[in-house]
Amino acid sequence: MKRGNALPKVFTTVVMSSVLLTSTALSSNVFAKGDANKIYMGQINPEFKNATAKSNSNGKSGYGFIPNPVKITKSTSNKNLLKNANLPAKFDLRDQNKVTSVRNQGKIGSCWACATYSSLESWMLMSQNTDVNYSENNLITHSGFDFGPDDGGNSFMSTAYLSRWNGPVLEKDDPYASPATPSNIVVRDGKKAVNHVQDVLFIPERTGSADNDEIKASVMKYGALDISMAYDKKYYNPSTSSYYAYEDSNTNHDVAIVGWDDNYSKDNFKQAPAGNGAFIVRNSWGPNWGDKGYFYISYYDKCVAKYNAAFINAQPTNNYDKVYEYDPLGMVNVAGFNSETASFANVFKSSLNNEKLSAVSFYTTKENAKYEIYVEPNYETNEFTKLTKIKSGTIDMPGYHTINLDNSISLTNGKKYAVAVKLVEDEEKSPIAIEGVESDYSSKASANVGESFISSDNKNWTDLKESNPELNANVCLKAFTKGDVNTDKTVEVVSTTPSNGAIDVDLNSKISVKFNEAVQKGTGFENITLNDGQNKVSAACTINGDSISISAALKENTKYTLTIPAEAVVGNSGNKFSNPYTMSFTTKKDTNVDPYEPNDSKNTAYPIKLGETYNGYISSPNDIDYYKIKVTKMGILKVNLTNLPADYDLHLYDSLGLPLGHSKLYEIKSKSIKFLVFPRTYYIKVNGNNNNYNNKLPYTLQVNQ
Repeated sequence: MKRGNALPKVFTTVVMSSVLLTSTALSSNVFAKGDANKIYMGQINPEFKNATAKSNSNGKSGYGFIPNPVKITKSTSNKNLLKNANLPAKFDLRDQNKVTSVRNQGKIGSCWACATYSSLESWMLMSQNTDVNYSENNLITHSGFDFGPDDGGNSFMSTAYLSRWNGPVLEKDDPYASPATPSNIVVRDGKKAVNHVQDVLFIPERTGSADNDEIKASVMKYGALDISMAYDKKYYNPSTSSYYAYEDSNTNHDVAIVGWDDNYSKDNFKQAPAGNGAFIVRNSWGPNWGDKGYFYISYYDKCVAKYNAAFINAQPTNNYDKVYEYDPLGMVNVAGFNSETASFANVFKSSLNNEKLSAVSFYTTKENAKYEIYVEPNYETNEFTKLTKIKSGTIDMPGYHTINLDNSISLTNGKKYAVAVKLVEDEEKSPIAIEGVESDYSSKASANVGESFISSDNKNWTDLKESNPELNANVCLKAFTKGDVNTDKTVEVVSTTPSNGAIDVDLNSKISVKFNEAVQKGTGFENITLNDGQNKVSAACTINGDSISISAALKENTKYTLTIPAEAVVGNSGNKFSNPYTMSFTTKKDTNVDPYEPNDSKNTAYPIKLGETYNGYISSPNDIDYYKIKVTKMGILKVNLTNLPADYDLHLYDSLGLPLGHSKLYEIKSKSIKFLVFPRTYYIKVNGNNNNYNNKLPYTLQVNQ
């Protein structure tokens, strides 16, 4: 359709709905099956849950892969999507000089970052004949997720980092640790991306040892493919640099496929698989390992290529002037209406003069996904009554995709506009990609009312935040624009949580400040302060896209003042934060006062008696409860901590403060210690594991002998 022609209105009657989600867990399936108007959240990948529950134990020396929270599986109706591709029996990107030099991650859990850039750098050679070296260090130190630089990661985290334009950064601007150990990792803020990555393909997990066409075709077309594997040295044959995991195991390592050999002999492996054939794989353990840094993985390997990504379409940074988004952490889960069809929308506010909407981006999770894109350039009614269809099509592969509009859409500076997408994905009942809070992974995710909406029928729209405030979910949908970029424009605060001047703020409330663009640390970042009227409060500040999150232990009935000095942050665009900002809020009085406080030290330990029950509270991340008990006879002392509202730790000390016992780390509902004691005084300590707390629900402590 030509520019200037009237486009048909597709939503003539719209009723805004507020659907109540009955669970705040992002991974919960929250409604009974069969109701087309109820929202369903996908089930978080069990492999991901298992990895994060082990305190990121995969992020150890030489490894570092954490499975993606959403698993990309192949549609039965789309098997062998690329089966007609002309695939040779042997192919190797090294023969074409389409791979960059092998990296050495050393003792840092950064294999996922190395695999990401193995793919992207190979694509740059394939498509632009450009040899570039991107910074793995910037990726692991600025991922934005809960994991530390040495804790590991995955391709979803890389996609989120790249799609919000935090990277890629050049290696020369942010070099890798040397020697490559966790203690030598340096965090360098303020580095600018040298490309804008606009597409990432998620090649579905193989269905068997012969299901390799999509992987092979991807390598031939796009370059090295980021894949996962389960590495255990017992499966590796160093004499032939070959690997065959003949047992199913947890994925723990990320590498890159650069080719294959259908005739690679099965006799090369330590234990012969059922047939010949192997992928040629680039590792990240340096050129002195394996075959100059490469090795062969059998087609029959039980764990190879479960999580696969091709990082492609790295464009110059002047491709667009601005990206609008509410999902800096990308896809964490999926949602829908128990139907293969669903619509989702974001409402943004234009911030440039002469601004034109040029492209939108979103995720798909199945092959051959059908999409329709709608825009309402002047979103004034708050009811989506003027959405207009502007483009439609089919996307072959799952992944993160940027769709350029055939004709740009004019926007008005300072006015709201809406972008909506309708998706149809075969065999996917929850096709909408969602960013939200997932414990120990994406806890910095935040959302506000009026940002993201979803619909089952393109008529009744649900505000995700309004329908369940605790969910903190947004849809993964970005808008890219061109406009007049004013170099004198400043970074400004657009909203805060809680709001400035708020009273009766819950002690569990998250404190965040949202800016008018994505920001990075500035020279005054360390001078951001939270004050309780008498003293500076210990607080941790982190940046998440266009927001700052402040984590602190709040006290009841207290007025707090947050001060952000000038130059504390700088916009990713280079714009400055020139004017200091101050906001305040007051916490409410907590009705659940711990009757044993103050008992935060051995000297103030609360005295208890054998056989009696005590209900206490861990009311903040830094709260510690001490108790003391006088034992009059020798015997087994049984300390029981039950009815835990969160993961708490239990400790037993002698009268000198020496540790005698500690509860098991991963017992969630209850903790216990049994110890042989003698007539004297003993001390018991209760505290939150990993800063867990709950000031609403008490724990129960009882000591018996």
